[in-house]
Amino acid sequence: MGYPEPMWTTVKATGISKLPQELIDRVLDYLARDAIALRSCSFVCRSWLKQSRHHLFGLLRIRDTQICTSLRSRPVLQDRFQAFCTFITTVASPGFCAKVHTLCLLGNEERHERQSPESYISAHMLANILGQLPRVRILELNRVHFTPLSSEPRTAGPLPIGKMKLDVLSIGRVGLEEHTPDGLFSVLGMFSHLGMLRVSYLETPRHSPSQADLQRLERLQVHRFSLKGHSSMMPAPSRTMPYMLSVLLNSNSVHTLQSVEIKCCTMDQVASFGQLISAAGAHLQSIAVDIADIAKGSNGAFAVSN
Repeated sequence: MGYPEPMWTTVKATGISKLPQELIDRVLDYLARDAIALRSCSFVCRSWLKQSRHHLFGLLRIRDTQICTSLRSRPVLQDRFQAFCTFITTVASPGFCAKVHTLCLLGNEERHERQSPESYISAHMLANILGQLPRVRILELNRVHFTPLSSEPRTAGPLPIGKMKLDVLSIGRVGLEEHTPDGLFSVLGMFSHLGMLRVSYLETPRHSPSQADLQRLERLQVHRFSLKGHSSMMPAPSRTMPYMLSVLLNSNSVHTLQSVEIKCCTMDQVASFGQLISAAGAHLQSIAVDIADIAKGSNGAFAVSN
């Protein structure tokens, strides 16, 4: 008795190209944080390429690192900020630049170790980069040192004043020159609107900002402000809190603030924060204060909103 012959059924294959583009884009959106998977998807077919590139190029992280040419030599930086600026202004295609919506410039992680070099960035370099990225809405500057204007070449030209807008500007662990802190004000002065300004742990000078520095911020409007000036792990009190509060109190941004979030570690900082609230007046819609390092044994955080 023989086995019956199998019955073959012909099934018409439906290719990926037959799927609606909206469905393909929706699936690729779930891979927005998986760069390796997105790279693989970009090689599948043409219909997958556009959305894969949208997520791959949407967030750019440029990290400056140090290298040692020999065992006895001091470490040197690769200067990736300057290399990225050259790439953006000379080589990058308009299609690539139009996809970037978040830019993170991260300095040397070992900057506080012995003989470790600082990662410097100038206001002109940042202006050239942002000028080529028209859709950037979020900018993060971390562990960098602002170059004073006096050390920049005269051929750099004038800086744009109050011509750019961002949803979020985050500045953390940034160093300023003791006698010429104008690098910070040159960067802030380029913007006319900041939806959110986050500042944490600046290496600020001992003296208050000069009137010439504050004049650079005439067109700046900040709607939400977040400030962390000190941590219980830091050996000495930071000057970030009084310095940045002084900047806001003496600029036009104090009249446009709608939301403030601040971390205080001393009662003097709380008193300084009270001056900012009094100056901002009825424009404030929400206030959040973290006093965990002051009130030991309790949650130490409270929020007031109206």
